[in-house]
Amino acid sequence: DDGPEQSQIKARAERRERRDDAAWEASLDAVRAAAGNDENIMPALVAAAQAGATVGELMDAMADVFGRYGQLVAS
Repeated sequence: DDGPEQSQIKARAERRERRDDAAWEASLDAVRAAAGNDENIMPALVAAAQAGATVGELMDAMADVFGRYGQLVAS
């Protein structure tokens, strides 16, 4: 019997297997382009989600443009 974590991992893997990789990649490129052009990125995010992108993949695409927050530690 799989627990909730294993069930989610399996569901994510199955979703990735079913998605159209070309459409998925193009949708993430559209997210990066919208973010880089100071456009409203919400339509691109919705389209990427519909193309099968995960939240982590969407965040990575935005981080490619905006970077990631890193708290500085005083020494």
